[in-house]
Amino acid sequence: MQLKTMILLSSLLLAQTAVMPVSAFCNAPSSMEVQRRRHRADIKQQQHRHSRSASPIISGYVEDDVLFLSFSLPLMNTQLRVVDGETGKTVFEGLVSGNSLSISLEQDSENFEVYIN
Repeated sequence: MQLKTMILLSSLLLAQTAVMPVSAFCNAPSSMEVQRRRHRADIKQQQHRHSRSASPIISGYVEDDVLFLSFSLPLMNTQLRVVDGETGKTVFEGLVSGNSLSISLEQDSENFEVYIN
């Protein structure tokens, strides 16, 4: 009789764990956490006055506090400075090579000025 009771209890325990939702066993992110904040960045391009080279078209967007910039022409060791248009704070300054650049931001912003020398 005890053996039948033990078998019955263990089978009920196994059945219960099989039908429990997955979220009880793992920390699945909620749908709000999965959604990323992404928006277009308004880029104002400023180029050094005496430069005669063709300037690339710059487009960008912000996603999860990272600014992604894309250049229409590849840059080769080009001095670039990116300024937050709302705060006036420089968010990046340095040499850039390639067709894209990603910059971590301390705060979300929509307006940036890009200076190419």
